[in-house]
Amino acid sequence: MADQQAQGSSARTIFTDFVEYAEHDALPADDPVRGTLYALDANILLNLYKFTPDAARDVLKALREMREVLFIPHQALNEFWPLRAGVRSGPHHSEASGKVRAAKADILRIVRTWQKRTGLNAEGAREGGAQDISDHLAAVSEVLEKIESTIDAVREESADNGEWLLDTIDEIFAGRIGPKPSDAERTDALREFDKRVERGTPPGLRDVEIRKGKTEKASGDYFIWMQCVREAESISNSRGAPLDLTLVTEDHKDDWVRSGTDDHLLAHRALVKEYYEATGGTFRIMSFEELLDTASQFFGAQVSSESRAQVAAQKTYPAVAWTPDYAYDYLTELWNYGNLPQLKVLFVAWHLAQELGPPLLLTEAAALVDRVDLRGFGKAFSGALARMDVAGVEDLEVMLKRVDGLERSEAVYEIQGGAEHCLGEIIEEDSDFSQLLAEGVAGIKKIRVAQ
Repeated sequence: MADQQAQGSSARTIFTDFVEYAEHDALPADDPVRGTLYALDANILLNLYKFTPDAARDVLKALREMREVLFIPHQALNEFWPLRAGVRSGPHHSEASGKVRAAKADILRIVRTWQKRTGLNAEGAREGGAQDISDHLAAVSEVLEKIESTIDAVREESADNGEWLLDTIDEIFAGRIGPKPSDAERTDALREFDKRVERGTPPGLRDVEIRKGKTEKASGDYFIWMQCVREAESISNSRGAPLDLTLVTEDHKDDWVRSGTDDHLLAHRALVKEYYEATGGTFRIMSFEELLDTASQFFGAQVSSESRAQVAAQKTYPAVAWTPDYAYDYLTELWNYGNLPQLKVLFVAWHLAQELGPPLLLTEAAALVDRVDLRGFGKAFSGALARMDVAGVEDLEVMLKRVDGLERSEAVYEIQGGAEHCLGEIIEEDSDFSQLLAEGVAGIKKIRVAQ
């Protein structure tokens, strides 16, 4: 018995039960071509819509070279389809256009105010011979309108390019898509996710915090993980050898990534261990830029420096847009801090945008919440945003922003930053928000009828 114990002990190392500390995922894969499955997260597919057409084609050629080792978990498509329309239309386009329009209104208002305070007439003339500024204002307006038109033209071009892009994605990934879980499998997975949350096992813990404990709405990352592991297990069993798994994502929350830099991501140790115990292989995390490096080095793909620069820019300067998770957190912050008047105005502005009717005037917003004026009203919006402890939120615009016209009666509240596309589902699923929306819609109808 003592000899058997000695032999058993002699075969063990300090990493035998602690493989997650062996740093295998910090090393390149032994067989990146045949021994690794590369799973793409939804954000990788969505990023394709942020590139120029030439860069998108270039990147897709590289993905085509890797086709046989790529995999899209079903949950990634679950997240891709609802967000595609917003990304395709380019919230950064509408944001830029709105800011140019607001800047134009600000310039005109500032100059008009200055004219009044200095005794200038509408033509910019006064006794003593001040220079006429009306031509200058007209020139400024013309230039800004041209810029806004250019932005809108680029946005339309980007939307038009979406169809060929979608067709190409479909062609490349045909047969490389994970199956949809059955209702029973989904129910079992949600039960397991609840248990993991109680144990503090990633991934998905950060999303549970964002969703204020609503685990079903926060389970997306876990479904990605579960579906990737099952696919890798199936391939490992059929090939009779362990398969490495690399998740390609720009989601670098700390329940996916344990440490490292943007240049070399390292997976959370708990996930490294779980994957090794399931398959005997190594789990890695990789950015889109690193995937292109792998495609070039091992699969013979050629990606231009211009295309690489665009991919790198998405990582270094991410175009953070409103997502359902961000939106839910933002609305909850407003609700928890008692900013119900601000929420009502926001919901009404959103409703009017859906109806394609006249936008919400500031005078109407004031009447809606029984205020004489709205001085200081917008601070609640920026305050809620500042309190959101979520990576990337500092790059978001407040959802609802005051946009002024030439006259105060023309000033309106508008939804900003592409937030419009993700509000409907959230309002519908939360009874408090739904009720507040109904009250607001009834209120604005009365106000407009009275006018």
